[in-house]
Amino acid sequence: AVRESTKPEVTISCGISCWTAEARKSLKELVQQADEALYTAKRSGKNRLIIHETSSQ
Repeated sequence: AVRESTKPEVTISCGISCWTAEARKSLKELVQQADEALYTAKRSGKNRLIIHETSSQ
């Protein structure tokens, strides 16, 4: 919606990281994972939202 409602056209890429009470993360880890997701979004063609997926071990 951002691209369609701005002139000149603007796009937004977002990276998201989450935590739960069961899988607590430090602030540093949350920011690092959000940053990784952001750059994945940009490499995937921009104008995207990517949620960091943590592999279960």
